[in-house]
Amino acid sequence: MVAPHDANSLSRRGRVALGMAEFTKHYDMSSPYLKKALFDNTLMDEVKFSARRTIEGETSDYLVVTLKDASVVKYELRPSPDEPDVLEDRVSFAYKTIVFNYDDEHEIEMDVHVGK
Repeated sequence: MVAPHDANSLSRRGRVALGMAEFTKHYDMSSPYLKKALFDNTLMDEVKFSARRTIEGETSDYLVVTLKDASVVKYELRPSPDEPDVLEDRVSFAYKTIVFNYDDEHEIEMDVHVGK
């Protein structure tokens, strides 16, 4: 996120630019479909990414990022720098709305289209 501002007064000049949402994940069965979505310029109603954690043997999604009216704008495939013999996708999305939900208790929604 970037907020254009005057360096002297710190006053804002225009809307905050959210930029692309970029995710890195292991190559899996969704990977070819993400490539195809980029190739076909497919508009997706909703895209969800979850960050998971395990506490006392129980796994849960503690962060869910939801993109609405999203499209893939960049896709890279590379070897994982940390895990030998594992491929990673780096996928970037443009979107109209982004929602962050942390622990099902804290939800923030930002609409790029209207700047709210």
